[in-house]
Amino acid sequence: MRSIRLASLPLFIGLLLCLQPQPTSAINGKCRALALSGGGDRAAYEVGVLRGLVSLLPTEETSYDVVTGISAGSCVTGAFSAFPIGKEAGAVELGHNIIAELNQSSIFTNWKDGGIIEGLVNKSSLFDSTPLRKLYENVLLPRPLVQDRIVCMGAVKLRDGEFNRFCHHQSMSDVVTAVLASAAIPGVFIPQAIDGEMYIDGGLRVNVDIIGAIQQCASLGYAQKDIIVDAVECGGMNLTDTHEDPSKMTTVPIWLQAAVIHAYVQNEPDYAQARLAFPQVNYRYRIWPSKPIPGSSIDFNPKIMKWMEQLGESDAANAIKPALRGIQQQPHSTDAHPQPHPHPHHHAIEKLTEQ
Repeated sequence: MRSIRLASLPLFIGLLLCLQPQPTSAINGKCRALALSGGGDRAAYEVGVLRGLVSLLPTEETSYDVVTGISAGSCVTGAFSAFPIGKEAGAVELGHNIIAELNQSSIFTNWKDGGIIEGLVNKSSLFDSTPLRKLYENVLLPRPLVQDRIVCMGAVKLRDGEFNRFCHHQSMSDVVTAVLASAAIPGVFIPQAIDGEMYIDGGLRVNVDIIGAIQQCASLGYAQKDIIVDAVECGGMNLTDTHEDPSKMTTVPIWLQAAVIHAYVQNEPDYAQARLAFPQVNYRYRIWPSKPIPGSSIDFNPKIMKWMEQLGESDAANAIKPALRGIQQQPHSTDAHPQPHPHPHHHAIEKLTEQ
């Protein structure tokens, strides 16, 4: 499984990628990229956003050549490995079905001999996350690996903290391991072995891999001006409040709340660095929750996750309203080009900032 290192000099790399040759063919000559952030059970929100986008926009506008995912985002990203470009609706529905299967018992269990104490003293994680591997193997391994789309999962090397992207999968087994590595919350879930190294949650270094999405489009030969990026984030402006009394929180909930805070702080730098390094890219939609999401990131409460998915669909609809108006004004056009929202954030966020 080949990995790609995080660029340490994004401005320099952005300049170099401007010089890449043009691709010979593409839908309307554009490379469409999707970046999904980390966020635990907030992956349900991301699925909702994607359901909204693929159901409301013309197929060509969500025909993503590149999809990147971090942590929870990688859990959705993995589904795109099973569907060719143009069949995004199928990938999103598979992602929906996967997320619907996620609950605490389907993701992790206590270690058989000694439980959490065994995990703390003798294992590499507090919990045994083998159930999550079994779930993904059952869903993905029977499906053929599709090679026409670049699908990347980001993870951090435990040895030295290096961020790597895993994009060139040789099998569905590679995809499963990359998903689990990207989502391996340090100290909570089992680190994953890839090419002789151990990897943990990519969100430690990057929360939404927009730069990686752009770099992959550039590697296909696209100029910045021909790259369109959609980003879905689980945090954004609304830092999730813990539902527990902070004075009574135990170790694991404190770790998880710290991860939520870290993701919240990391979102904006990830986005800002991408815009600085690649100023000519079309940052079309940047969508995040218009309302705070309750609970910790590993509650996996079915009722709340259903609400998150509905919120995602609603936020997607609000984000693309200008594009939909343009499409409705051109009912006979077969080459619809939704115009990007003038503000880098979506419509619902603008309303919040006005309050």
